[in-house]
Amino acid sequence: MKNYIKIAIALLAMVAGACSYPLDENELLITTRAESYMTMFDLLDEAHATVIMGLAAIDTITDPNIGIVAATVKYGTNLKVLKPYCSLAQDAVVTPKMGAWTDFSDLLNPLTYTVISGNREVKKTYKIVITVQLKP
Repeated sequence: MKNYIKIAIALLAMVAGACSYPLDENELLITTRAESYMTMFDLLDEAHATVIMGLAAIDTITDPNIGIVAATVKYGTNLKVLKPYCSLAQDAVVTPKMGAWTDFSDLLNPLTYTVISGNREVKKTYKIVITVQLKP
């Protein structure tokens, strides 16, 4: 009986080893999906509250290779300490990574993020253009 258990464990180990999928440098699964787009963008302040007035507009029609994310933030927002978040096409990744405190204070030089498809072959860069609400 013990031999059957050893054989079963050995077979399971061989099957598990044969079912490996390709991973990228961050150990994320590489798939066959070629879509690379952003569907939502948000900025959070130090209290983890959104600072964007309404919704951010994402323009991908003007130039198919470069997207523009236009967001108006509330008057008085500290642009030096914001945390960006976005939603992506399925299996896509974004670089640099979002979710870390980021300085958006240089309004004349918008930050860029690149969305990379699940198959890691299609890339689309997005410029994040921030404007500040006028003083009420």
